[in-house]
Amino acid sequence: MKHSAATAASPSATVSARMGAMIVAAAAARGVAADGLMAAAGFDPAWLHDPDARIPLTVETRLWDEAAQRSADPAFGLHVAAAIRPGMFQVLDYAVRTAPDLGTALRRLARYNRLLHDVATFDIQPQGAVVRIEHRFADPSVRPSRHAVEFVSPAKRPEAAWTLSW
Repeated sequence: MKHSAATAASPSATVSARMGAMIVAAAAARGVAADGLMAAAGFDPAWLHDPDARIPLTVETRLWDEAAQRSADPAFGLHVAAAIRPGMFQVLDYAVRTAPDLGTALRRLARYNRLLHDVATFDIQPQGAVVRIEHRFADPSVRPSRHAVEFVSPAKRPEAAWTLSW
């Protein structure tokens, strides 16, 4: 059985501004001037304080790439992932962390990921004693930043270790 949360990709694909705010904060913690980063990526500073704001996917991609370049950190996405703390993704975090078991947590991640991202999908594919987790963009013509891909890597995410400890 395959579980997927996909939405049709379009030129107007969006991401929660919380993702952008997280990238800006992570870069600032590494000495990057937040104002310059936001200006270079086209990230409106008002989005930092709007919990419901959505930003264009292109802005998120520019934020990842600019933040990595300006911080001189070739593993920026991995380092941002290592800094994630419980609750950073609010309702998505709650839905995943309150699941009664790992299978339910993964299915909730696949189902509700669109709260953060219009185009990114998680496919959960149980294969006997193994579960394959595939993360990709629903539109194959859209390429994510390498740093975004590394950020999502489940093996590198602290909440993955927390979830697997159930």
